[in-house]
Amino acid sequence: MASNHVKTAVEFLYLQLMLRWETTAPEDKHLGKLDDKPVINSQTARLAFILNKIASGDEDRSFQLVARFSRRKDGESYVSRDSAWMKKPYPLLKGWFLEGGQSLTQKKNITASFSNLGLSGSFVSCCDDFVEGKSVQRFMPSEDEMRKMIEEAEVRERNYPAQVASLLEILTEDTRVTVKPIVSGIKWITNIHSNSN
Repeated sequence: MASNHVKTAVEFLYLQLMLRWETTAPEDKHLGKLDDKPVINSQTARLAFILNKIASGDEDRSFQLVARFSRRKDGESYVSRDSAWMKKPYPLLKGWFLEGGQSLTQKKNITASFSNLGLSGSFVSCCDDFVEGKSVQRFMPSEDEMRKMIEEAEVRERNYPAQVASLLEILTEDTRVTVKPIVSGIKWITNIHSNSN
């Protein structure tokens, strides 16, 4: 039977960021602080949060792909640089915007486009739950899956050390986590997770 857990080290890091939001953000529809910034915890804020994390470092390419696969019937996209037509423009990175006045179904059309960025179906489901306000804990990989991710990450780290270090730095820049090579970073996060249970 196929697992519904996240599939790669990068997805695992995104999952950790979503879990951090889940445990530290204000209650749903309430104002609070996240990373010392005021935020209202809402479906739109959660979607913008994960969109920004996924796009970090390659914003234009990532947002363009999401925009292409989340077009409205009038040709506009729910993710766009043009916010003039939007009723509730929500700022993303580098001058991009998310239309905040969407139904949950429309938001899930955006998360479905994440597969076009190379992310797994399990990760898309994880994002759907996160945006909806459900816990994403069930997407945590098992120990065996984690071992496999670590082995794959070690190979990637040997073959592409600069890119992996850069990705980890982008993913952790606002989480106050010391930047470590990806493999030791995954082991470190896994240790924290297992010690918190």
